[in-house]
Amino acid sequence: MARKRFLSPIAAGLLCFLLAAGLAGPRPGRGGDLPLEAVPTDTASAEKEGLSRRQKSLLLNGGGVGLIVLYGFTAWDYGEHDFHFKNEGWFGRDTKDGGMDKLGHFWASYALTHLLAETYESWGYAEEKSLLYGTGSTLLLQTAMEVADGFSGFGFSWEDFLANLLGTAVGYHWKRHPALQEKIDFRLEYMPSFDGSDFDPFTNYKAHKYLMAVKADGFPALRRPGLEYLELHLGYYARGYDSEDVSKRNRHPFIGLGLNVGKLARRHFDTRIFDYLQLPYISLSLSADLD
Repeated sequence: MARKRFLSPIAAGLLCFLLAAGLAGPRPGRGGDLPLEAVPTDTASAEKEGLSRRQKSLLLNGGGVGLIVLYGFTAWDYGEHDFHFKNEGWFGRDTKDGGMDKLGHFWASYALTHLLAETYESWGYAEEKSLLYGTGSTLLLQTAMEVADGFSGFGFSWEDFLANLLGTAVGYHWKRHPALQEKIDFRLEYMPSFDGSDFDPFTNYKAHKYLMAVKADGFPALRRPGLEYLELHLGYYARGYDSEDVSKRNRHPFIGLGLNVGKLARRHFDTRIFDYLQLPYISLSLSADLD
């Protein structure tokens, strides 16, 4: 049985974005949802020559669901079982991944909500409507995959569904309140072994860490030279879950100090990618062993 990839909706969304956004013009002003004739001329021309933003939205959602189902039939044994539920648990030592998969669902839904909201906004939708559409698309894609899992050996997992729901809700709330984004990030750290044994950035949980970064720069009182680039990290990782031997499994919450790479990068590039991804080897942390 193929291993579940929680990032498939992101891959589907990105592919549909590439298919649909090629003719999208510059983002209009943020004051409201502008009719086509009120959008700047170059944007209006692009829509008239190519796909309308409504068509792009339909392609994004319909194409995303279609890609998930198509890939599921070819790689995840979709349709080979009657619909059923599966209790996967949360962060217990005897669970499949020690809770790493649940944090993966949370993080993917959080990041996808922001990605799709930005995509809708680039197509000319107003900021508030873009966020609502991005949230709805994320729920659609993630829920479609979970329901489809119910017809496979994976089964429908309420734990996955709730993690998706929570990640989407947090993504919506953080995007709606930019001050929260300036203070707190939710990130994935991926540190591959480069030994060729399992080079999979999506489900290679033994190379993953998930963390919440509290950024000094988000607090006016801490915006001092040097200090403003520091972060407090609170995170979790599990190791040994690729082994059938339960005694080799261990779970680690951790606390640490890191460098705000996103703030440094934005001095040279207009990017927010480091609000979602944590570079390895640039933080100091202390971890506890729960087992």
